[in-house]
Amino acid sequence: MVLLYKIKQKVGANRTSVFFNLVPVVTLMISVLMGQPVGWVHVVGTFMVILGVVTAVRTKRTEPSGNHGQKPTVTAPGPHN
Repeated sequence: MVLLYKIKQKVGANRTSVFFNLVPVVTLMISVLMGQPVGWVHVVGTFMVILGVVTAVRTKRTEPSGNHGQKPTVTAPGPHN
């Protein structure tokens, strides 16, 4: 847990949260080391998780997170009483 906290401090919470998706992959590796059978579904799922993590890490953000690519709305000032 201390290692995860240090990683989060270094690379940021958003990027660290992406790597939580690797938990099933690590679990699969441990089960293989323990001699448990692995089916094709596990292999395909592992590939999809790794592909998703790689895609999320390599994608560059171009817009600020609060804007979502929309133009800012401008409101007209109200009457001054």
